[in-house]
Amino acid sequence: MSNSNHKLSIKEKISYGFGDLASVLYWQTFMLYFTYFYTDVFLIPASVAATMFLVSRLWDGFNDPLMGIVADRTKTRWGKFRPYLLWLCVPFAIAGVLTFTTPDFSMNGKIIWAYATFMLIMMLYTAINIPYTALMGVISPSSIERTSVSSIKFLFAFAAGIIVSATLLPMTQLLGGGNDQKGWQLTFVVYGIAAIIFFLIAFKGTRERVLPPKNQLPNIKQDLKELVTNKPWLILLATTITFILFVAVRGSVTVHYFKYVIDTQELTLPFLGTKSYDFITLASVYNTIGQISSLLGVLVVTIIAKHLGKKKTFLLFFIVAIFSTAILYVLTAQQLGLIFFFQITGSFTGGPLSVLLWAMYADTAD
Repeated sequence: MSNSNHKLSIKEKISYGFGDLASVLYWQTFMLYFTYFYTDVFLIPASVAATMFLVSRLWDGFNDPLMGIVADRTKTRWGKFRPYLLWLCVPFAIAGVLTFTTPDFSMNGKIIWAYATFMLIMMLYTAINIPYTALMGVISPSSIERTSVSSIKFLFAFAAGIIVSATLLPMTQLLGGGNDQKGWQLTFVVYGIAAIIFFLIAFKGTRERVLPPKNQLPNIKQDLKELVTNKPWLILLATTITFILFVAVRGSVTVHYFKYVIDTQELTLPFLGTKSYDFITLASVYNTIGQISSLLGVLVVTIIAKHLGKKKTFLLFFIVAIFSTAILYVLTAQQLGLIFFFQITGSFTGGPLSVLLWAMYADTAD
């Protein structure tokens, strides 16, 4: 087959990117607002919310590879991976609405509801995202084309992050009309409809072209053996766990930090004059600036990695991101300019880390 036959249309690449636009509407919410929703809106203890998140992550350690095994053995007229975007987009959106619905139950009843709905949406997130991610590997036999698709995928992911950072809290206020619980529920009705449309665009606009050899037989035991004996992969796995913990802690405390430490601030800004800004506005701007900085970091990281190498670039960026986060401990609410400055440096270096990790995973597979 000629190289020209490997080339994907820009339409198909963009269609694939819409899948991440849908997914990250939820993932970014979990990273930035998970703790705030459950403690300040759903009204359960922080310790319960933290334990619930931990249980979910531990279950994912089993559920994620299981879903990969199931998807890899799926055979339909649409392929192995695309059908899951069609089958699960509506259940996933419904689970999102249920997750951000606050029932009028006792505390024990609310905790049971929180566990049931959060575990459900995370299982559905896995069930739709593992096949979606795997789809990139079979969309074209060309490594160059897959790299191009990956770049567009991350652009859509950061676009979704910007959307969530800029709109979620203001939308809950607008739709709730003073009732935060109603506002969160209705916001995820809107997000859910958008996610369904985006997943269907990804399903409709992509094709699976790479098929396994006919004589290749699936062997779960061999697959697992190749993973646990791959030392670079194990190192990356430990790094990924550390990175996810860093992102989760950094993102999940942001709204609480602005609500209970920064609070309402009277600021004098160019062209806007002197105005009072509440914590929702400040936190939304802070998160949005972080997403934009992350996107800019992604755009330049490949250039830096070409000169320094992926490993050195990852270590350098991770150190700067950690420092930019740790410095907030000694800054006060009156040093808002510095707080925003270190959000820019921390996000600019922290955002591209996921891109470098995925690239290094591909290297370990090779």
